[in-house]
Amino acid sequence: SIEDAIKRKKVGAGSSPQEQAYFDEMLPLWHVAGLSPEEFSSFLAVNGIGLKQDVTLSDMRFSGTAKTSSFQLLIKVLSAIADKREFAPEEYEYFKRTEVIRLELARQTQNGINSVMDSIISPDFHKFKYNSVEGLSDNLPVVADQYFESEFDKVNDGILVLVGDLNEEFVKQTLCKYLGAFGTSKRYSTRPQIRYALRRSWATMTSDTRTAMVGERSVGVNMALAAPKQYSPANTMAFKIALLALETEIDKALSSAGMYATVTGTAEMFPLERMTVYINTRPSNPAGLPEGVEV
Repeated sequence: SIEDAIKRKKVGAGSSPQEQAYFDEMLPLWHVAGLSPEEFSSFLAVNGIGLKQDVTLSDMRFSGTAKTSSFQLLIKVLSAIADKREFAPEEYEYFKRTEVIRLELARQTQNGINSVMDSIISPDFHKFKYNSVEGLSDNLPVVADQYFESEFDKVNDGILVLVGDLNEEFVKQTLCKYLGAFGTSKRYSTRPQIRYALRRSWATMTSDTRTAMVGERSVGVNMALAAPKQYSPANTMAFKIALLALETEIDKALSSAGMYATVTGTAEMFPLERMTVYINTRPSNPAGLPEGVEV
């Protein structure tokens, strides 16, 4: 069973990129200190703790807010997530059933369309942030748990950032008292070297959908442009400004046709220094168009 495989830490050949894309959504499905996901979420809310995890290809982060009086409890909560979590098969089965439906509905959203364009640009690399039904395997909870275990084992090499009205001595005493509860390991890992080529090509695609973003039909043009570019603060800020300028100019050009554009982009450092621009155009709501302008 999946539970037995997790207990034995059997992972087989490792995780696929499609499975890795779901790691960020797996941790909330685990029971923590005997509490179900719903009970654990309610427990945090009652005690004024807001907690969010972010899983990337290179690390795992927790962020959020808490009352000053709940600081000690927050450290205990993090320790429980690290060492007192338990896989719940019923939670994963429910997640799989609902995720298949969500993926079908998301196919024609902006993120779904951008993921298709990204797969055309870089066919040899599955982007970590794009989910697909291929990742919902029976092996997913096993490899996800191994990943969580390896990350929590490195908590002694982690960074803890605290901002707020906290007494310095109290913080020191609390950390000295509870940080020892985290199990750690002397193991270390190096960041994998991943390289993939950006395809020099163009492609067009048309599709008929059962759902539409505006009216009875959704007609639009979607574009993606990508290029290797050194990641730096100056380049990143210039890239953000360029996105705003590009969206403004495209909106001006499309306004007479009753269309609008959404321009987004990503500046990536890992696994490849790359900047990508996504341009999604859609018809405006007819009710909001000036007289004489039609889609």
